[in-house]
Amino acid sequence: VSGNYFSTLGLKPALGRLLNPSDDRAGAPATAVLGYQTWQKNYGADPSVVGSILLVNGLPFTVVGIAPQGFIGDRFTTYPPALWIPLSQQPAFEGLGPKSLLNSSGDAWLYVIGRLKPGATPAQVQSELSIDLQHWLRSQGRTDDAEQKIANQHIQLTDGGTGISSFRSNSKDGLYLLSAASLLVLLIACANLANLLLARSAAREHQTALRLSLGATRWRLIRAVLTESMLLSLIGGAAGLFLAYAETRSIVLIAFRGATYIPVDATPSLPILGFAFLLSILTGVVFGIAPAWMSTHADPSDGLRGSSRSSTAHASRPQRVLVIVQAAFSIVLLAVAGLVTRSLNNLENADLGFQTEGRLVANLSFKAAGYKPAQLPALYEQIQDRLETLPGVRSASLSLNSPQNLCCISLDISIGGRSESWIGNVDVSFSR
Repeated sequence: VSGNYFSTLGLKPALGRLLNPSDDRAGAPATAVLGYQTWQKNYGADPSVVGSILLVNGLPFTVVGIAPQGFIGDRFTTYPPALWIPLSQQPAFEGLGPKSLLNSSGDAWLYVIGRLKPGATPAQVQSELSIDLQHWLRSQGRTDDAEQKIANQHIQLTDGGTGISSFRSNSKDGLYLLSAASLLVLLIACANLANLLLARSAAREHQTALRLSLGATRWRLIRAVLTESMLLSLIGGAAGLFLAYAETRSIVLIAFRGATYIPVDATPSLPILGFAFLLSILTGVVFGIAPAWMSTHADPSDGLRGSSRSSTAHASRPQRVLVIVQAAFSIVLLAVAGLVTRSLNNLENADLGFQTEGRLVANLSFKAAGYKPAQLPALYEQIQDRLETLPGVRSASLSLNSPQNLCCISLDISIGGRSESWIGNVDVSFSR
């Protein structure tokens, strides 16, 4: 990270100090900030760790501080960073010197995070950054049709309060679908509740008529029925929150299975609790007002004489409507659930072009083990030969990226002596 990374995020150290711009310059001593979780788990929260030397990829780094508790970096990942080092150390860290990513102007590999000045708006800054980007691209002059491509290049600023949003943007369509399904379930449950309240009101018609004849006001009786409806709704909301917490925690444990640290808590936040409470109140009022009104709408004298035929027939009409609504929503919900289940089954059994049975994938970090680049070719051959001689192993191979893990490299192509328009628009992806 850059030297102003922690100050841009407005963070304070748990111990020692955090990185600053003086750490991120050529020739500066190699420093590092240790993650709080790593400090707790690997070093027993020993304060003497600050000031000590850590070997990372065989390079010595001085630990200058501990990151604040709960900070997992700017990205939502299964394995939060164990430490942060200045960008200026990247060439030495990778062991490539002048050929490192930091010294290359042709590779884009960093996330950019900023803090707006007081009074600055995202739209204004976004426009200025897009102009700067286009000016820089014009100065490169790398392609024949550069102007058309450059005019389409823009920088879009997004709110960084919830971290980098690639996970959220990639999953939002599925979440919208689940939210719509949840809304249908809520409407079905509310219609069922309203139906039950209507039936209960019809059954208590004589009791309601007696109360009206003794001087009870219709508003007071309506409030009594609404109180029942809201109490049922609040109990349902509380049960829903409990089930949501249990299911969310289960999903999180599945998503982060095998991880030593789960960077997300399934406990509902105050906004979620407030939303659930207001939704419970709203549904209790909306679906309880009709039964409450209809239960007090009959003539007290008719009710006392036992003449309940008209009111019962009057109450049955909305009940039939609610049953039809329930059936319609249930059919839609079942159809969508069936389609989603079929899609998940298709994804589970998709043909990805390679066999998965009997395969074992291992990720090796030779640099972290202290090997030099010159040693790697012979080491690769030795590892492959030894793996292939193991009992039960049919074959072994090496690759930069394994299937479904990271991806590959994508480059433009050119064919000598040819200038067809499609050539400049075709990318070739490869993995070595």
